[in-house]
Amino acid sequence: MNRRACLLSCLLASAPLCATLSGCHAHALSGNAEQARAERNAEQNTARQQLELIPPPSKNRFMAIHTAESWENPSITVEPGMLELRITLADPNPS
Repeated sequence: MNRRACLLSCLLASAPLCATLSGCHAHALSGNAEQARAERNAEQNTARQQLELIPPPSKNRFMAIHTAESWENPSITVEPGMLELRITLADPNPS
């Protein structure tokens, strides 16, 4: 998963929180409820369009990875009593 995909997944993960927070204000201001709903729908449509830009996985690309340093996607390690999330981003300027 590249940097854009990581940022997109963070955006999608935070969307319910934003929707919840804006929902409280929409109840207080009933005239803005439709506008808030339209904005949420627009954000979701934008997120869906960005997801479509992510190419499908390539088995040849991933089968060539043999070390954790070569892996650019998030990885999750699950152990009893512990969950570790590792996100490694490639250096954008390797020189």
